Amino acid sequence: MTGLLDAIELECVRNDLEATLSDTCTIAYVTRTADGMGGWTEAYTNRGASIACRLMPLNFGRRPGISAEQLKEGKVWVLSLHHDQAVAIDDKVTHTSDVYRVQQINANESEIIAKRVHLVRWE
Repeated sequence: MTGLLDAIELECVRNDLEATLSDTCTIAYVTRTADGMGGWTEAYTNRGASIACRLMPLNFGRRPGISAEQLKEGKVWVLSLHHDQAVAIDDKVTHTSDVYRVQQINANESEIIAKRVHLVRWE
């Protein structure tokens, strides 16, 4: 089955989108190591720095969660990235001085124009 766009059209749309990625961020993946007492420690390694992106709040998205042993409300954000940028659930994204956790990715869509990543920042 063919998509709505041929390869040339898809590339043109992706190039147009890249012009809107006016910010940069750092993406880091987590490695968990057992601590021998039933828990683990986390260490982060950068996938890259100065990655072109655009960050926007999702106004309707509020998710409850636990942060610093207190029930807090996290605001959901949408991060737009280049269509083939490596990113995974639980990655840490740093944009300016704010740190976010990856909650959802549109990785399985057909004809991905851009990676759309839902992030949560605990406030």
